Amino acid sequence: MKQKEVKRSSHSDTSFGAGSLRAARRAAGAVQHAVDQVLSGRNRNAFCIIRPPGHHAGVNGLLDNAESCGFCIFNNVAAGAMHALNIMHHRYDENFKVAIVDIDVHHGNGTEEIVRRAHDPSRLFFFSVHLFDKGRNNSGGDNYHFYPGTGDRDDVANNIINIPITPLWKESDTIE
Repeated sequence: MKQKEVKRSSHSDTSFGAGSLRAARRAAGAVQHAVDQVLSGRNRNAFCIIRPPGHHAGVNGLLDNAESCGFCIFNNVAAGAMHALNIMHHRYDENFKVAIVDIDVHHGNGTEEIVRRAHDPSRLFFFSVHLFDKGRNNSGGDNYHFYPGTGDRDDVANNIINIPITPLWKESDTIE
């Protein structure tokens, strides 16, 4: 990757340290391993508690003009979903499908972008529950949004369902 293709540091919210790439690879590898364990029948289910997170890392990640990045290096869950689809494709199970359920304070904009651009979105389902708030900032302008400011609409054609939740601080403003 050429340096001129990478986002300027002023446009990137993702910092790297000496161990960042190794940690990100181990996190992505843990998800791949969990998928392998479940699909082989060694385990009935798996739950990976890993860092760094991944649901803001989109298709182009740190490349200039990328839609997403958000403190994430690899989208571990989307990579795991694609890994599972690939394994089952080679086992000739074309009916196999994967659901990604994302419950987080922030919308998984990177995961949504990846699912939307998948070559066969009928085999993927993305469901996100997250806070959503676009409104006035402290100076009265309308340019405030709760990071990342996405996830207010469904994309049923691509099997994407978003459940945006109004933050409690907004509900208290309305009540008063």
